[in-house]
Amino acid sequence: MKQLIIFSTILLSTSIFSQSRSVLQKNGVFNNNLEFFSMLKVGNKHSNEFTAVSSGKYYLLKKWSSCKIKTIGKKNYTFNKCNYNIYDNRFELLQDKKVLFLKKEIINTIIIDNITFKPLNIKSDFKNKFYEQIGINNEIKIIKLYMLKKKTVPSAESLGLFENKVEVKSKNYFILKDKIVVIPKSIKKTFKLLNIKYNNKKHKKLKTKNRKDLLTILNLQ
Repeated sequence: MKQLIIFSTILLSTSIFSQSRSVLQKNGVFNNNLEFFSMLKVGNKHSNEFTAVSSGKYYLLKKWSSCKIKTIGKKNYTFNKCNYNIYDNRFELLQDKKVLFLKKEIINTIIIDNITFKPLNIKSDFKNKFYEQIGINNEIKIIKLYMLKKKTVPSAESLGLFENKVEVKSKNYFILKDKIVVIPKSIKKTFKLLNIKYNNKKHKKLKTKNRKDLLTILNLQ
């Protein structure tokens, strides 16, 4: 009788494990290997200058959107609810009411809300783990980096008091020879930086703060 109970318990455990594994197989997202896919549950933020005492948003998108992820192993996945957590410099996913994130080491590309992101794998003083890809040729990349900026503003609830507010900021840069380089405000200096011959008649109307003009400059290189 004791042996029968033990056997029944083992059979039940095996059945439950098989059912769970079957769900993962049907899902297709985890590819039967959760650790390889590097999905981890997100914990709470620690107290610091950007948290409890600050209001504002920490995410790039106001609403969680669908995203397409391509891994370094050339596998493609689609998730319904994704967002970029700028504070933690990571992409987060909502799965079964849990917030998960992907380690950047396995990511090749993430497309979310028609914006393409790539892992930032070069050494720099920036804390960013991802960049928005704006344009690229054989030698130059135009990227956008997102960051949080804290400022003090008058309180909307109490007259005479102030509160901290967090804002999402961004700025465009070049990646040249595996270094992040500030894009000069001057068109002439930008052309010189990229070793492009400047023509005052053709190029004087270009603005480095304009994305379309940056792509035009990139195509001249």
